[in-house]
Amino acid sequence: MLNSEKVLFAINDVRDDDLESARKRLGYRTGPTGGVRRRRYWRTLLIAAVISGLFATAAYAADFLGVRALVKTDRQPQTPTRTESGAVEWKDNPKGAVLSITQPQEIPDDLAPESRKAIENSRQAWAEWQSWREAYGLRIPEVYQAPENTSFSVEEENEDGSYTLRFYAQPEDPADAQSAWEHMEQGDYSDFILLEERTATEEEHEQDLRAMDAIARGYRGYDFKYGVNTEEEAKKLEAIAASYGLELRRTQKVLRGSAEEYLTVYGLPAGVERSAWLAADTGLGAEEILRQFDDATRHGELFAAKPDYIDHLYYYQEGSFGLTGAWKRNDRPVDFYLYNSMYKTLSSGLEVFDEVEDLAAYAARTHTTPDGTELTVLSTGKAGDTVYLYGYLEDSFAVLTLHAEDVLTEEEVDALADTVRFSQIRG
Repeated sequence: MLNSEKVLFAINDVRDDDLESARKRLGYRTGPTGGVRRRRYWRTLLIAAVISGLFATAAYAADFLGVRALVKTDRQPQTPTRTESGAVEWKDNPKGAVLSITQPQEIPDDLAPESRKAIENSRQAWAEWQSWREAYGLRIPEVYQAPENTSFSVEEENEDGSYTLRFYAQPEDPADAQSAWEHMEQGDYSDFILLEERTATEEEHEQDLRAMDAIARGYRGYDFKYGVNTEEEAKKLEAIAASYGLELRRTQKVLRGSAEEYLTVYGLPAGVERSAWLAADTGLGAEEILRQFDDATRHGELFAAKPDYIDHLYYYQEGSFGLTGAWKRNDRPVDFYLYNSMYKTLSSGLEVFDEVEDLAAYAARTHTTPDGTELTVLSTGKAGDTVYLYGYLEDSFAVLTLHAEDVLTEEEVDALADTVRFSQIRG
C-alpha cells in the first residue's frame, strides 16, 4: 500500500471544491449548545509532506548546487514541543528545511540566460501577486486563519451568536495519528494537539462562509494554488503574469490509475475483498495513461521501462505535470513522484514541497542518464528516507523522488533514474 507520505502528495491535484465537499460530508456535528459544529480540514496538512528531485540536459558539475537548489530559505519547518505545563509550542527546527519541488531556489551560472530570467520573473511576479492579494483579494477573516501545522479546526456556535474556534494538530507518530482520526469520527478530539482557541463574531463567521463558498466553487479553471476566486482577482493575476511574460497553469487534466495494477505492486489492503476492490475500478493502466499523455502533449515517450503502477497523472496546457506511481523491485514497491515545472510559468515554489528534519544528513552526487541528462542525487543512505533527484532541462525544472521502506542503494537509484527519458520532456 502507498505509504502515508505518498498518499498525502498523491492528492496534490484535489480541487478545493472536492475538499469542501468532503468537509461538508464529514465535518458537521451538533454542539452541546444545540448549535452547529463545523470542522475544516486544512489543505496545507492534506498536501503536507510532498517531495521531489530530478534532471538536466547539460552538465552543471562546474556549478554544483547540491541541496541548495531545493531549499526555501524563507521557510523553516517547525516541530511541536511540550512545555512543563503541558502546553504545546511550535518551534523552528534549525536543522531541517523546506524543499521546493516546483521551482529551483538556486540556479547554475551556466543556465541559459532566458531560462534564468524566466525563473527570476516568476519569483518577482509571485511576490507582487501575493502582495496585491493580501491588500485587495478575497480573504478568509484573520480569526479563521489557521496556525502553523493545523490539521483541522472545529467551530461551535455559542448562545450569544459568537463562535468558538479550536485548531488542532495531529500527533507526529503515525500510529497515534491514525488512532486519533478514528476517535475524532466519534467526536473525541482528546488525542489531537490543541494549538489555539479563538472566538469569532457573527460577522466574521458570515464573511468566512462567503469566502469559503467562493473558494469551493473555484474560478474559470485557474489552478487553485493561485487563489483566484473573483473576476477582479483573475484580471489582476492575468495582468501581472503578462507584465513579466509568464504563463499560468489552467485546464488541469487528471488520469487515475488501475486498481488491478495497484494489487500487483502493493497487494490487497487488509480487510478488503478482491472483488469489491476491483468492482470500483474506473482507472486506467499505466501504459494507457502514458499513451494518452504522449498524445495530448509535446512530450515524447517518458519511460524506457514503464512503471508497474501509476496512481495518477495530472498536467496543464502550458507543460507542467505531476506523476506518481511505483516500480516493483525484488517484491517491494519503490514509490516515485515526478514533477516538471516550466520556467516560464508563474509559480510560488510551494505547489509541491517536502520538509526534512535534518538537512545535513543529505549527501549530494551527480549521475548522468543514458540520454545525457545530468542529475543531482540527494540521499541520506538510510532506510525509509526519500531520495531526491533534480535537474535543469531546456525549458523546465524537473524533480524525481524515490521512496522505499528499506535502503535504496546507489545502483538501484541510478537504475530507476535511467528508465526515465528526461530528454523527451519538452516545453
